[in-house]
Amino acid sequence: MKFFMKLIFIVSMIFGISYANNVSIDQNSYKVLDLEKRAKNIKVTDSKIVEVTFIEDKADPFKKLKVLGKDFGNVSLLITYEDGTIETVDVSVVKNIKSIVAAVQEKYPNVKISQSNDNIIIDGVVDSIPDKEKIKDMFKKAGIDTDNRFIDLATTSNTKKMVRIKLYIAEINNDKGMTLKNNWSVGFKNYHVDDSGTLSRAVKYDYQGANSAQYASYDPAVTDAMSSILAQSVSLTGGLTSTANYLANKFNVGLTLNYLASQGVATILTESTLLTTEDKAAKFLAGGELLIKKQTLNASGIPATEYEEKEYGIILDILASKIINNDYIDLTISTQSKQIDSNKANWVDNIPAFTNRRVETNVVAQNGSTIVLGGLINNQDTKNIDKIPLLGDIPILGHLFRSKDFQNGSSELVFFITPEVVEPSQNFQADKLENFKTTMKEKNEEMEESSKIDLNPFKSDEKKEETK
Repeated sequence: MKFFMKLIFIVSMIFGISYANNVSIDQNSYKVLDLEKRAKNIKVTDSKIVEVTFIEDKADPFKKLKVLGKDFGNVSLLITYEDGTIETVDVSVVKNIKSIVAAVQEKYPNVKISQSNDNIIIDGVVDSIPDKEKIKDMFKKAGIDTDNRFIDLATTSNTKKMVRIKLYIAEINNDKGMTLKNNWSVGFKNYHVDDSGTLSRAVKYDYQGANSAQYASYDPAVTDAMSSILAQSVSLTGGLTSTANYLANKFNVGLTLNYLASQGVATILTESTLLTTEDKAAKFLAGGELLIKKQTLNASGIPATEYEEKEYGIILDILASKIINNDYIDLTISTQSKQIDSNKANWVDNIPAFTNRRVETNVVAQNGSTIVLGGLINNQDTKNIDKIPLLGDIPILGHLFRSKDFQNGSSELVFFITPEVVEPSQNFQADKLENFKTTMKEKNEEMEESSKIDLNPFKSDEKKEETK
């Protein structure tokens, strides 16, 4: 076949053959080519891909070709006419995607789809990146090699969605919490969130002189569900994990931790908010960086010294890879405890070694629900604080390593992660800030106006004269 293709090229160069004719045919389909002159001979570079026959026409024979696409691929037809001239026709046999194209364009009318050889090209406008992924997935399920044969030129009309991640890190004392978890409903009902979102203990109200105690609290069904799950759990942390999974976005992590803290069972070490887009990772680091000296060779082979930054402490990476119907978030959560190795026998040239404990999990979380993770750090790590005093100054870890409850194994470090979908068009924080500034400015002006002192000693007498 290679020899025949070379022959076509040589002949085309001698006779000035045009390559302007290009034909695309669906597999198991055919097209009829009308020739300007009568053909004398036709050769096909690969008869396994196309089959060519003349359509009988007694009035004007040998001027109509039926080209049948048998298999995927590209071939050339070398047509020799009765007058001695030669022409080539390039034929591409492609997959029949008419049905899938119709389905895509019905769902996404602003998308344009074209086919070049066996490549699928999409252009036009879609609402979002997930919509582009859906289109690609539709072609993939139709048997198209979307990794190599899918060309995406489409643009999006909307910006990416944002994900706000509420993060609590707390030390939970499981020993102290054993009694508490078995009597959850007794004490927890006395805690509530008021209209401003403030967590506080409920107080008794006296309505019209009646001595009736009214308590603002959780939905009773939610409280009962928590009580039931916690009572069946081996530890308080395990119960909180099961409760968060069961209640989804009805689990109020702030209220729960506030109650546990009031009972001396939990110590909230940090409360942070991370903000990222749906395909970018958010990172939280409670620790620091060390510069590690390294000996290398430069381009000339001369020894050189470089410094490499090494992070240590608690590292949390959260990737919201996909948002599903604005209600579910596909999350990859990676938590690391990267500590300086206290065993100096593992150090090389006084360069410290590191221990790394890592947990990675993939979850599909409901919008506003909470993921609870624990067990990342154990009490054996506390021995490092005596040998490496630097660790005592690290946020979170410093407190944890000094905690006697943690040292004796009674407590553990627990992460509470609550992701929420935020529409950029509905993020009114900037407007609230401007309104707040305007309000404060107006109040300041009022205060300045009211504080002005009238220094005109005759003004009061003038008013008296006017009154007379």
